[in-house]
Amino acid sequence: MFRGSGARKCCSSSFLYRTAPTSAATGTSPPSLVTVPLLRAALLLRWRLLSLQFDGDSNMCVLAEDAADGLPRGTRLEMYGSNVQLVRQLSGAGEALLQPSVIGEVTATLEGALTDDTTERRGRQIVAVLSPPHLSSSLGGPEFKGNEDVEVIAQWTLSRKRVENVQRVTDTTKRDGVKNEEPPPLMENGIVFPSPRFAGLRVLRAARHSFALLLENELRERTGESEVGKVGPLAVLDVSELDCTFSRVAVQMAVERGLVLEQHMHVNFVPLTPAATATADETVRSLLRLVAHPTRGAHLDPLRPLQARCFKLGCCTFCSKGRGSAANEGSKKDEASLVSRLAGVISKIHSNGTLLVNLVGDGINHEELRQGAEMHLVEALLRADRCGVVIDEVLPAADTRGTAISFVVSLC
Repeated sequence: MFRGSGARKCCSSSFLYRTAPTSAATGTSPPSLVTVPLLRAALLLRWRLLSLQFDGDSNMCVLAEDAADGLPRGTRLEMYGSNVQLVRQLSGAGEALLQPSVIGEVTATLEGALTDDTTERRGRQIVAVLSPPHLSSSLGGPEFKGNEDVEVIAQWTLSRKRVENVQRVTDTTKRDGVKNEEPPPLMENGIVFPSPRFAGLRVLRAARHSFALLLENELRERTGESEVGKVGPLAVLDVSELDCTFSRVAVQMAVERGLVLEQHMHVNFVPLTPAATATADETVRSLLRLVAHPTRGAHLDPLRPLQARCFKLGCCTFCSKGRGSAANEGSKKDEASLVSRLAGVISKIHSNGTLLVNLVGDGINHEELRQGAEMHLVEALLRADRCGVVIDEVLPAADTRGTAISFVVSLC
């Protein structure tokens, strides 16, 4: 049985700036690519709502994205702990060229927003000081994040400093009378990530939190059952085309609760792509079961070694082009492949088990992705000869403009 559910819940050698020519007729420069009022408003809003500077258990988010937040088309500002990165997409809407003045305008806006926010929070006795920007030549150039090619154009560092016995933050205060604080670890809802490369897509932040809640419920239920010796280890499955972030969530939660992996719980990570395999660093590899070849990476048929109806909690993450994509042979093959892989994952989930299905869109709108996801899920359930009920729908993280959708499915 399938039932839909409503929504709940300046220049460098590696990067060449190209400026637009000055108008010969008027002698004026072209309009700025940065809309300062919009960018300033986006920064203040997200810093305050998420308490990223000083509090909370999350310090990673998208601070501003694209022209709607005052940035050049195809760019975004991402925050990872004490670092702020200006990122440009290398395909699609990200081909726009940047002027040298963009970095200066973004830097000035960041400094202004920090000054305003720190002044209003002066009772906390903490200030954040922004470093000069490091450009792409010192940052390693292009990199691969999730399902998109991006280039980190510039990076700023926020130094957290504690101020002693002051009532108002001034420029002099920022230079003198402060004590440096250790940079915070990268955290998302209490989960620690080693670097931005391993932090996963921002658009799936809410999905990772939902997965953590599902795992917490499973562990709570099994605690009572284990007292009378009724259950064995909790089997968790994570299948992904993108990364091992959901496995990382499960492993850290197990360690924090004092569980002995393999004895109380085992986490099986099945990467479907070489990129997903590469996101499992040595620490995570030592704590989970990596279903991949030690040298060649992802198997051709990675789910085959796993026992059917074995896992009480599962998660799968795929990229989808939606039903509205161009009706060509390549698109149809992609859809058939997605349904086949989803059916394979469903077949591994235990009766009365729970599966979190994540689909990340590729240049399509949310409603189109949702309709396609529902159709794919129905077809996969039929192919796996299973019944399932969608008990919740998880929307994309609020700090992004990306397209993604997640369904929590209870299987029978």
